[in-house]
Amino acid sequence: MPPPALPFTKHPHYRRRLLIITTIAALLGIGLITRLAWLQIYEAPRYAFLAQGNRVRLIPIAPTRGLILDRNGRVLAENVPTYELTLIPDQVKNLKQTLMQLKPIVNLSPQDIEDFHRLEKTKRPFQAIPLKVDLTTRELARFAVNRQNFPGIDIHATLKRFYPPGTAAAEVVGYVGLISPADLRRLDPAQYGASSHVGITGVEWEYEKLLHGRVGYRKVEVNAEGRTVRVLQTRPPVPGETLYLTIDDRLQKIASRALGQYPGAVVAIQPGTGAVLCLVTSPSYNPNLFVNGISAKAYHRLITAPAHPLVNRAIHGQYAPGSTIKPFLGLAALEDGILRPQTKFYAGATFKLPNDSYIWRDWNPHQNGEVTLKQAIIQSIDTFFYQLAQRMGIKRMHTALARFGFGVSPGIDLPGARKGVNPSARWKMQILGKPWYEGDTINSGIGQGYTLVTPLQLASATAALAIQGLRYRPHVLAATINPKTGKRVPYRPIALPPIQLRSRSYWAYIIQAMHEVIESPYGTGHLLAKGLNFSMAGKTGTAQVTSTYRNDFAANSRVPFKLRNNALFIAFAPVKHPEIAVAVIVEHGGSGGRAAAPIARDIISAWLQQHPPVEKHVSHPH
Repeated sequence: MPPPALPFTKHPHYRRRLLIITTIAALLGIGLITRLAWLQIYEAPRYAFLAQGNRVRLIPIAPTRGLILDRNGRVLAENVPTYELTLIPDQVKNLKQTLMQLKPIVNLSPQDIEDFHRLEKTKRPFQAIPLKVDLTTRELARFAVNRQNFPGIDIHATLKRFYPPGTAAAEVVGYVGLISPADLRRLDPAQYGASSHVGITGVEWEYEKLLHGRVGYRKVEVNAEGRTVRVLQTRPPVPGETLYLTIDDRLQKIASRALGQYPGAVVAIQPGTGAVLCLVTSPSYNPNLFVNGISAKAYHRLITAPAHPLVNRAIHGQYAPGSTIKPFLGLAALEDGILRPQTKFYAGATFKLPNDSYIWRDWNPHQNGEVTLKQAIIQSIDTFFYQLAQRMGIKRMHTALARFGFGVSPGIDLPGARKGVNPSARWKMQILGKPWYEGDTINSGIGQGYTLVTPLQLASATAALAIQGLRYRPHVLAATINPKTGKRVPYRPIALPPIQLRSRSYWAYIIQAMHEVIESPYGTGHLLAKGLNFSMAGKTGTAQVTSTYRNDFAANSRVPFKLRNNALFIAFAPVKHPEIAVAVIVEHGGSGGRAAAPIARDIISAWLQQHPPVEKHVSHPH
C-alpha cells in the first residue's frame, strides 16, 4: 500500500513551482554543458597558446640607429659597442632590496636608478630595461660571478650613440636621450619596444623615423627564471638610414675657432640650392653628456652658464640686424620709386624729425655731405637711412623685408627655428598694445628698434640677394642611404617664390655697392680687401645693446663686455657667380668690420679653395 500523500503536495501551487524549479535546473545544466563544450572544442587552441605563453615570449629587437655624416663622409654620429645591465621588472620580486644588493657589485648611482624608473614607464613589465650602461670590465666580472643570485637581471652587449670628439656640429646633429612617455605619444610605440633612446634635438630629432629603423622580433623559449632556453623564430630588425648632411665639418671647425671665446653664430648657405654649408654656435657643448642621461648637477651647470651654451644661436637667437639691413631696404626703395640710383640726400652727423627734439646720430660724428644710396651703403651712413625710412614708411619696409623671409619661419629641417620680428604698426598694437610712432620707423631704418633676425634668416636673405631674387628653403639634409639596397637618395632643393623687380639693374646696383663695401677705401669692410684673391660683396653691421655706448670707435677696453655692441657681417662670393653666402654675428664684438667680417672671409676663402668657382648661367626673375 503506497504511503499517503503529503498535505503540501495537494496545494494548488505545488505542481507549478516544481515545474519552474525543474526547468531552471535543466537550463543551468544545458548552459554548463554548452560552456564546457565551447571551452573544450572551440577555445582549445587559444588556451593552448596562452599556456605556451608561460614559456614562450616574443622579444623585440632594437634596430641599429643610422649614421650621420657630413657632406664629405666624415662621421658626426655613430654607434659604438658597450655592455649594459638590464632588469625585467616582473621577474624581480623585491626591486628595492635587489637594488641594494646590486650596489656592492655594480656602481649604481642615484641618476642610474632615476633613469631606470623613467624608462620603466615606457616599457611593459616583461621587457628588459637598462639599469646600468657602460659597464666596466670589473663590473662585468663581479656580476658574472654573482649572476645566479639575481633572477631577472642580465648583461647585454649593445650599441650606444657616440659623437666623435673634434667635430663641431652639435647644434646641427643634436643628440639622443632616454625615451619618455611624451616621446611615445608622437612616435609609434610598437617600434620602440626594444629602444631606450630617441632623438632629442637637431637632426637626431628631425629625422628620428629615418634614423631609428624598424624593430625586429625574436620568439624564444624561456625557463622558470625567465632566461632564454632556445630561439624559436627570428625576424631581424631593419637598420636606420644613413644620413649625409649638407654641412662641411671643416668649415664648422674654422668658424668655431674663429669665434673663439666670443658668443655668437655663423651660418653659410649655398645660394643656388639652399644647402646649409656651415651652422655654428659659440659656445657649444658636448652632446655625449646627454646620451645616457645627464646628471642633474651637470645639467644645472649648463643651463646656468652665463654664455648659455645650450642655446642654438644660429636658429634660436634673435638679434637686431643693425646696418646689415640697409641693402635690403635700399633695394626696396629703388623698386618702389622712393629714390633713383643718382638721387642724393644730405647726410650730416645728426638727424631730427620735424617738431621733435630727439636727435638721432650717425655712427661717424664727422659725417657731412650729399650722398647717393650706393655711397650710403658703402660707408654705412645712418643719417641717410633715417631719411630713407621716413620716406618709405613702416608699411613699405615691412613688406619689403617679408619678401626676403624676415619675420617668417625659415622652414629649415631643424626643430625650433624662430622667425624673428619684422615689425609693423599692427604687430606693435597686437603684441605690445601700443601705437606705432614715426621714431620707431627711423630706428627700423638702421636695423634697430623692434627689428630682430636670426643668423639663419640673415644668411638666407643674403643668398637670395646674391642670386638676384631666387630663393630656396634652407636645409641640412643632403641625401639618405637605404640600409638594404645601399641606394643613395639625394634631397631635392625646394624653391620659394622669387623676388621680382621691375628692373634687374636694381639688383646690380645694390650688389655693386656691397662689392665696394670691401673694395673701396671708404668702405666699412675695406680691411678685408688686402690679399683677397676672389671677388666678394658684403655689408657690415653694428647693433647697439644699450644706448649708453653708441660710437663704433669707442675702445672696447673702456666698455663693460655686456654693454658692447654686437658685431655683424653678411657677405657672398664670387660676386658674379655666387657659390656661398655667409652671415656672422659676434655678440659684444664691437665693430662688424673688425670682429665679424674676418670670420666671414675665412669661411668663404676655405670653401672656394676646396670648390673653385665655375662659370655658369643663372636664370633670374624679371
